[in-house]
Amino acid sequence: MSGEIGLTFRRFERRRLELCARVTVDAASSAQVRLSAQTGLKEQGLSAVVVDVSEGGLGVRTGLFLPRKAVLHVSIFDGPDGNVIFEETVRVQRVSMLDRAASYLLGTAFVERGPDLLRRVNELLRRCGVEGQNGVAMAQEPRVA
Repeated sequence: MSGEIGLTFRRFERRRLELCARVTVDAASSAQVRLSAQTGLKEQGLSAVVVDVSEGGLGVRTGLFLPRKAVLHVSIFDGPDGNVIFEETVRVQRVSMLDRAASYLLGTAFVERGPDLLRRVNELLRRCGVEGQNGVAMAQEPRVA
């Protein structure tokens, strides 16, 4: 047997945390993901927990399966009944079932990246007091060689 066995290498350092969030499905994914109007999730969104943040995206724990490539809006709050402190559109890259009690971990990537997003990610990390490797709290812009 030769070659690699599907190893994934991360481009960005993930900062672990636990923040209350709400997820809604973007109109671009409405054909792929259809939430029943009876659940109330279509209008109000799905409660979630953001479990990690990086310059590339968010790790989001949900109680509902959302498929790969679905485009979502994620709003992060400063507490269970708090104010929105970060909002962004993401695309689901990976989905893992955490347990039988309908708990899923979504690995997402930011749809639009740029200097403003990097600034807002850094602001979120500072606000949460999260530090990265070597005590560096801020995300860094990728270097162009």
